[in-house]
Amino acid sequence: MVSIWEQVAHDVSYNTAVESATESTTAEKKYRPLQSVKRVAYEEEPSDGWKPLSLSTPILVGVTALTLLLAAAIETLAQRSKAQGGLALSPSLDDMPEYAKLSYLYVPNIIAVLYSIIWSWIDLDAKRMQPWFELSKPEGAKAEDSIFLDYQYDFVASVPFKAAKKKHWPVFFAGTAMVIVFWLLTPLQSALLGTSAVEQTLQATIEARSQLRPLIEQEALLSPQVLNTGYAIGWLDQPYPSFTTSKYALLPFYLENDPAPATVPTNWTAETTKLSTELSCWPAEIVKDGPRSKASFHFLNGQGCNVTISLNTNANFTMLYIGYSNSPYSDYALANPECPKTSNSAHQFLAIWATPIPVSNSMTPDFNLTALYCQPHYYKQKVLVTVDSKSLEPVGDSIQALSRRELLTEGEFNSTAFEFLLGNGKSQNVTTRDWPFNNVVEQQPRINDTGLTKPASNMVGFALAGRNLAITDYSSSKTLENVYYDAHQHLFSVAVDDLLINSTEISNTTASVRFSLQGVVVSRPFATTVECLLGIVAVFTVLVLWFSRTAPSNLPMNPSSLARHIDLFRDSPELLLAFQTVVNVDEQSLIEEFRQDKFRLVFDYSSNCPRVSIDKSQRDDSSESAERRLAPQKGYYEPVRPWVLKRWTGSLFVVVLAAGITGICYLKEQEKKLEGLYRPSENFEVLQLLENYIPTIFATLIEPLWVLLNRMLCVLQPFKNLWEGKAKPSISIDATYTSLPPQLILFRAMKSGHFVLVLVCSMALLANVLAVGLGSLFNERPMIANYQDVSQPVFGPRFDNYSVSNFSSSLMASLTSSPIYQDHMYVALANMSAGTTLPAWVSQEYFFQRYKASGSIQKEIGNTYTMTTRGFGANANCTPIAPFELPILNLDEDPLKCRKPLEAAAIDIRNAGTRSSGVSASEYVKTLTPANGPTKCERSLVMGWGRTLNGSDVNGTVRASLLICRPIFETAMFNVTIDSDGHVLSYNRTSKLERTLDYPDSEIHTQDLITQANYQWDQVFASWHNDTLSRGWMNYFLMLKTGSRSLLDPNTPVPDPNEMLPLVEDVYRRLYAILLSLNQQLFDHNEVGKPITVTRHTQEIRIFMEDASYIISLTILALNIVVALLFYARAVSFVLPQGLGLGLSVLGGTLGLTAKYIWVLRWILMWSVLTRHHFEMGVDFLAVCALDISLVRTSSSKVERGYEMFRKISP
Repeated sequence: MVSIWEQVAHDVSYNTAVESATESTTAEKKYRPLQSVKRVAYEEEPSDGWKPLSLSTPILVGVTALTLLLAAAIETLAQRSKAQGGLALSPSLDDMPEYAKLSYLYVPNIIAVLYSIIWSWIDLDAKRMQPWFELSKPEGAKAEDSIFLDYQYDFVASVPFKAAKKKHWPVFFAGTAMVIVFWLLTPLQSALLGTSAVEQTLQATIEARSQLRPLIEQEALLSPQVLNTGYAIGWLDQPYPSFTTSKYALLPFYLENDPAPATVPTNWTAETTKLSTELSCWPAEIVKDGPRSKASFHFLNGQGCNVTISLNTNANFTMLYIGYSNSPYSDYALANPECPKTSNSAHQFLAIWATPIPVSNSMTPDFNLTALYCQPHYYKQKVLVTVDSKSLEPVGDSIQALSRRELLTEGEFNSTAFEFLLGNGKSQNVTTRDWPFNNVVEQQPRINDTGLTKPASNMVGFALAGRNLAITDYSSSKTLENVYYDAHQHLFSVAVDDLLINSTEISNTTASVRFSLQGVVVSRPFATTVECLLGIVAVFTVLVLWFSRTAPSNLPMNPSSLARHIDLFRDSPELLLAFQTVVNVDEQSLIEEFRQDKFRLVFDYSSNCPRVSIDKSQRDDSSESAERRLAPQKGYYEPVRPWVLKRWTGSLFVVVLAAGITGICYLKEQEKKLEGLYRPSENFEVLQLLENYIPTIFATLIEPLWVLLNRMLCVLQPFKNLWEGKAKPSISIDATYTSLPPQLILFRAMKSGHFVLVLVCSMALLANVLAVGLGSLFNERPMIANYQDVSQPVFGPRFDNYSVSNFSSSLMASLTSSPIYQDHMYVALANMSAGTTLPAWVSQEYFFQRYKASGSIQKEIGNTYTMTTRGFGANANCTPIAPFELPILNLDEDPLKCRKPLEAAAIDIRNAGTRSSGVSASEYVKTLTPANGPTKCERSLVMGWGRTLNGSDVNGTVRASLLICRPIFETAMFNVTIDSDGHVLSYNRTSKLERTLDYPDSEIHTQDLITQANYQWDQVFASWHNDTLSRGWMNYFLMLKTGSRSLLDPNTPVPDPNEMLPLVEDVYRRLYAILLSLNQQLFDHNEVGKPITVTRHTQEIRIFMEDASYIISLTILALNIVVALLFYARAVSFVLPQGLGLGLSVLGGTLGLTAKYIWVLRWILMWSVLTRHHFEMGVDFLAVCALDISLVRTSSSKVERGYEMFRKISP
C-alpha cells in the first residue's frame, strides 16, 4: 500500500508535473532498466579506483615538505633572534620599519590561516572518503562503519576520538592534525613574535686615554675648586665627574667611533686603571691634661705622636678633623714638637667626637670622647669596567679586577698637597683665583641644625654631607671611621678628575659597546612548541599518505554530487530493494535495521559500472521484532532540524558574537578612558598568551561553526533547489559543493546563484581574516598614565613676620669663614657651571609654594606631578647707563641721605683700595645705603664696569658703564610639573603678576627681603686688576653666562650695559628664588591653606588596540551577526523527512541514507509527470524510458491535516 507521505507528494506535484510533460518527453537521455535483484557474481579486476587529489602522493608529500619548511623557518628565525637578540632591530619602536611591524603583526597569522585552509581540504577529503575506503575492502564493512559514517559533519574536536574508536586511521590522523592546526598552531603563531628590548654588544676602538699629570703640576690644581665640586656633589646632588664614583676614580678612555645608533644610549666596556684610597684607623689613646676644669686632653697615636686639645665646655657637641700641617685656615694641627714629622705621621689625621657630661656638684663637666687616628693609603689597579657613554659614569658593580692592587706612590700622586687641602680648606701655596675658589668653602649653614660647636673643621662638613644621622650616632668609633672614610674617597675621586691629561701612548685600544635596541623577538618557548607541533603534523601527514595509499578504492569517479551518488547506486538493485522496505521508517530504525549488515563496493568490469552488495547478518526476525524495527512513521514528516541548524544554536551563536563585539568595544572604550589597558602580567609569554593566543582562539572557535554550517548547506542546497521546482541540474543534483573546503567553493556558489551559501562561505573565509585581525589586535607601547591625588601645602603663601624681621641676623649667625651669606651662591654655581639640578620647587625664575605628598603618593623614580601653586620671585628691574667717563668727586657725603647711584659708583670705583699697574679693569656691585637714617634707598643695587690706562692713578681717566637696579617682588599662580624629588620640570603662569601677597604687611616684608638679597651681592671691596679673574659672585656668574672673560679683561672696552641687562636679570631672578628655597622659615607654617588636587604622571607600558585590526575585527563580527540572523531566521528550508536527518539529504552524507533517498526518488517517479531532471532508472513493477522528477514544495502542516483526516475514516 502506498504510504500517505508518497500519496500526498504525488497529489501535490501532479499539477506542476503536467506543465512540464511536454518538455520532459523530448529528453534524449535514456535510462537503463535496473538489473534483476538476483545476486550475481560480479566480474572484478584489480584496479586503482578514484581518490581525491588532496590525498595523492604529490600533494601530501608537498604538505609534509611545507610543514617541515615552516618548522625550519621558525627555527631559523628563533636562532637568528637568539644570535642577534632580535629581528629588525631599531633604536625605538617608532623607528622600526613599517614592513617589520606589518610582518610580525600579520604575517604569522596569514601563514597559519593559509596553512589551515590546506589542511581543511585534506581533512575534508579524508573524512568523506573513509566510507568508500571501508566499502572498497574485499570483505566489505559493516553499515555502522561505512555507509552510516558522517565524519565531515561532526564537530571537529570529536572526530579523532570517534575515528580512533573505529580504527579509521586516515580520519584519525587528518582530524587530529586539523585540531592541532586549528586550535594550537594558528593561535600560537600569533603569539610567536613580539617586541622587546634587545641587548647588543659590538667591538670598538679606543681613540684616547687619560693619565695623571706630572707631580709638579698637581699642587696648583689641588685647590678649593676641588672642595667646591665636592660640596656640590655632597650637599647639592651634583653628579660625579666622568669616570668617577664615590669610591674610586678611573683613568678615562674615549672611543674613536661608537658603533651604536646616535639616539641609543650605550655602555662602553674596556680595560683601564682604577685609583682609590682607603683609611687605616685605630683608637687614639686619650689622657687627661691636668684637672677636669682645664678640659684638656692628650691624644696619642701609639707611634710617638701626641697632640693636646682643649675642648669647649659650653658646646653641646664637638667634631674635629685635625690634619698634620699648620695653616691660618685651621684651628688645630698635629704638627708640634710632640708629634715629629715622619713618613707616617705626616699623612695622619685625628678625628674627635666629644660631648660634655654634667658632673653633679661641679661647674666643670666631664666629656664623652671618641677619638681615632687615621692614615690614608692610595692604590692603583688594572680593571675591566663598563661606563655609560652619555654620563661616562661607571655602571653599577661592573668593575672586574685584572691585576693585584698596587700602591699609588708619592711620585705619581701628590698626597701631601691633597691632605693639606682636606685639613685646611686651602691650597698649600696660596694663589689668586676666581672669587668662588679664593676662599674656604662655607659649609656652616648646612650643619647649623646639628648642634655642633663653631667653627666646624672643613672636613666635618664633608663627613656629614648627604647623611641623615643623629649627631649622637657619630660617637660610635665605627660610624666616625666610616664617615671620614667615605669623605676621603669622595674628595679623592673629585681631585683625580682635576689632575688628568691625555696619554701620549695607548697600549690597549680594544673596547666593547653594549646597547639596547627595540626589535621583534621570537619567543623560544612558543617557537619550540610550534616546531614540535609542526613535527607532529608532518608525521601525521606521512601517516595519512600511507593509509590513503594502502586504502582500497573502487570508486570510478568523485562522489561529489547527488547525481554522482545516484550513478554509483543505480546499478545496485540488491541495495535499492533492501532500502525499499524501510522507506518510511525513522532514521534510528533505519540504522538499527542495517547496523550489522555488511556492504561492499566493487567495480563490475563486465558492465563497466560500480555495484554495492549487501550481506545480511543473522538476527532475530520475529514478527514483533521486525515490526518494532520497521514500524513506519506517520503519513507526513516533520522536517529535521539538527542542533547546529536549530534556532537556539543560532541565538547562542549570535549572543556569543555580540558578546565579542561588546567586549572589544568595552576594551576600546577602556583604552581611550585609561589611555591604554593595564598589563595583567610582566611575563613575556603570559602577555603573548593573553594578547595574541586567546583572541586568536576566539576566532578559531567561530570558524568551525561556519565550516559546519557551510558543509550542511552544501548538502541542503541541491534539495532546496529541487524543492522549489524546475531546478537545473547544474545547481541541484550536479552541484559539486561537498568535495571542497568551504573557503574554496565561494565562486561555485556565486556562479550558481546560491547567495545564502555565498554568504556562509564568505563568513567561513572571513573567519580566517578575523583570526589575523584578533591576533594582531593588541599591541604594547609606553605611555604616560595620570592619577589624581590630594596634597597638603607645607607652608602658606605669606611671609612670617618674625622670620623676615630677623632674617639678616639669622644669616650672619650661620657664618664662620665669610662675611656674607653664600649658600645660595654655591647652589647657583653648581647649577650654572656643571648643570646641577636646582633645589626642589625652584625654577630659574621662581620659588614655588611647596606641597608634601599624601600617604597614597609614593615617591617613585620617573614619576612626575602637576599642580597649581603660587610662585615667588623678583625682577631686577635694571636701568642701563651707557659708557661714560667717571667724574672726580670729593668724598664728603651726608650720612643721613641716600647716596646717588652715579656719584656713589664714581667715588667707590675711583677710590678702590686695591690697585694694579698699567691697563686695568674694575667691577663694582654695591647696595646703596646711608651711613645712618632711612632705608628707602637700600633697594637700589648698582653694578658697574670700569677701564683705565693706569690702575694706580686715582685721578686718571676712567670709562665706565652701569646698571642701576631697583628690584621688585613678583608673585602669581602657576601650573607646575615636578619630578619625584620636587625638581621643577616645567611651569606655566595662569594668573597675572602681582607685587604683593594677599595680607596687610606684604609690601613691608617683600621690601625687607629684597634688601637682604641685595646685600648678599655686595663685593667685599672694590679693586683694580690687570688680569681676567673675577672679584665677586655676580661677575663670575656673568662670565659663565657669556662663556667669555671679556667683561673682566682690561684690554677690552667696557661691557655694553644693554647686553648685560638680560644676563643680570636672569642671574638675579635665579639667585633670589634659590635664596627663598634655602630659607623656607621665612614663610608662614601655621596657616598653610587647603589641600589641592595633584596629578601624578607615571610612565607605563600599556596595551593598545591597533585601529586597523579593531575595525577589521568589529566589521567581520558584525557581518557574522547579520549573516547568522539571516541564516537562522529564514534562509534554511527543511523539506526532507526525519528519516534522512543523518543522510546526504540534510546532514550526514551517510551512504546508506543516500541509497534510501535514491529509492524514494524512484518510487515517487512512478507517480510524477516528467519535468527537467533526467534519471535513467527502472523498477520491476514499472518500466520508464525517459523519466523526469521534481520535488514539490509541500506544507508539512497540510500533509499532517490530510493524514489525520485519512486516519479518521480508515477502519
